Amino acid sequence: MMQLVLICALAYVCISLGKTALAFYYINLYERQYQPMLARLQSDSDLSTAASRQNSIATATRAYSDPSQVTIVQAILSGDPLLSETLQANIRSNPHCRFLWLVDEDDAEGRRITAFIQERERARLEQQSDGSGGQGKAELRIVICPPCPNGTNPKLFKLHFARQFYSTECLIVLDDDTLLPDRTRQALQAGLSQHALVTGLPVYRTDGRLATRLLAQFVNNNAALTYLPLAPLLPPISINGMCYALSQASLRALCNFEPLLSHLTDDLAVSDWLKRHGPHAGRIQQLPLVQYIQTSLTGCKQYRRQMQRWFCFAILLLKKESFGMQAVIWFLQGLPPILLGVTVIGALLFAGSHLLWGIWLLGTVLVLRVIWIVSLQLRLDRRIRYRPLLSELSELLQILHLQQALFSNVIYWRRRRYLVRANDDFTDLDAAT
Repeated sequence: MMQLVLICALAYVCISLGKTALAFYYINLYERQYQPMLARLQSDSDLSTAASRQNSIATATRAYSDPSQVTIVQAILSGDPLLSETLQANIRSNPHCRFLWLVDEDDAEGRRITAFIQERERARLEQQSDGSGGQGKAELRIVICPPCPNGTNPKLFKLHFARQFYSTECLIVLDDDTLLPDRTRQALQAGLSQHALVTGLPVYRTDGRLATRLLAQFVNNNAALTYLPLAPLLPPISINGMCYALSQASLRALCNFEPLLSHLTDDLAVSDWLKRHGPHAGRIQQLPLVQYIQTSLTGCKQYRRQMQRWFCFAILLLKKESFGMQAVIWFLQGLPPILLGVTVIGALLFAGSHLLWGIWLLGTVLVLRVIWIVSLQLRLDRRIRYRPLLSELSELLQILHLQQALFSNVIYWRRRRYLVRANDDFTDLDAAT
């Protein structure tokens, strides 16, 4: 038994260190290859603006560097106490972009919040026009959307409904609880010059509640180790649906989302469709740059529902992959929490008869875990906060979350319940009743 625990501990450390090394390699590769391109595009954009806006090369350059060529579209749904704050923070972070907010006609609170921000923004611009400044002239439009039909993805339904307003070259689909830094926006936009879709990494900010802090540890510890290790070796399996960028060519390939309306997981549906039909041979770029998510979870019930939904989506992703890819995903993502669980339980069980051995083994594994997670987080964004006990707990709980998702196919998404049979086969239980 002691040998089994030691083998599990060594396997956990080796797999995790290997993933971390690949993630660092991809970050360095991105900085060497794409950061100079981003700087060159920005320089060319400045020169083209000063020279001539009618030149086709100058126009193409501006499309991937000029923030006025970006529409940030957000499907809005009230209920999060941080909604107004996050929406306004995005305007401040991206003052020269266009914003398109998609609000349900029966969402009175969402309509009130967005109308208030729109009026406040209009008053600010009028005040600026009367003064000497002309900075930060974001264009903001609110689109009121009809009720979503049953069997249709609510987010994709809104995106398809607002298709007539997608006039800029770059469209960034951003969740309403996500804050997009300007640096990441520039990289998303520049990446579209060579890719059909560009996406980034989520980083969660907490509001101090236990459930939110636990969710933040899960995301902040796993996002980079999930999306980045395979990026230098294979095309991205899926994308971060909280934030991704599309070009007009990609929108045409997607038929403005119409073929995907019956798919529950919009990020998986969009990435799969573009891989088959998208421009630039369907290439997808995974950025090692972050977006900040601010979600408030009131308690453990909300946390459990959130995790069940994410793990249900992960199972849907696994089902569509080949056996070989399923094995790779399981080895890299599914196996480590089990290995850590066996290590912790084994070390505790042997604490009586082999106290020093158990303490040494568990302590070594946990210290190494802190080193690889914190070093990667510091490389990505120094504002990420590592919480030791909650971090280990969030990884061990993944075993329970997976079991729950395997045995229950009813998920909660915002205010509704869905019975999920497949990605393109689900029922809105609240609408059905």
